[in-house]
Amino acid sequence: MKRGYLVFVSDEEYVVAVVATSSKEAKKLAIKNDIYDLFCDCDFTEIKVKWQKEGKVEDLPIGVVEDAIKALERNIYGYIDGFDCPVCGNETILSNINGKVMCSECEDKLEDKTEP
Repeated sequence: MKRGYLVFVSDEEYVVAVVATSSKEAKKLAIKNDIYDLFCDCDFTEIKVKWQKEGKVEDLPIGVVEDAIKALERNIYGYIDGFDCPVCGNETILSNINGKVMCSECEDKLEDKTEP
C-alpha cells in the first residue's frame, strides 16, 4: 500500500516528500533522488522518516514528489514556505485549507466571506 512520507535529516529543517510502500523504501528513494543534496553529508542512521497518515497518494507514482504544491495538496506537507499563493500571488507560507492551497491572508478573506 502506498503512503506519503517525509524524509529528513534529524537536525535539519528541510524535508523531502516521498511516496513509497514502506519507510525503508522512502528513505532509499529520497537518498537516490537527492536533488537538493540534503543527505550527502550524513550517516544513514541520521536520516529520519515520518509517515503522513493524512496523505492522499493513491494515484501518485512511487518516488520523490518534486512538486511542493502537489505534496501540499495531497497532505504530505503541512505547509510550504517561499512559494507564490495560487489565490493572491504573494510569495509566502502556504497551507492546505480544506483541500485548497492558499496563504493565511486568503484564508482570512475566505472566512470573512463565509461568516454571517
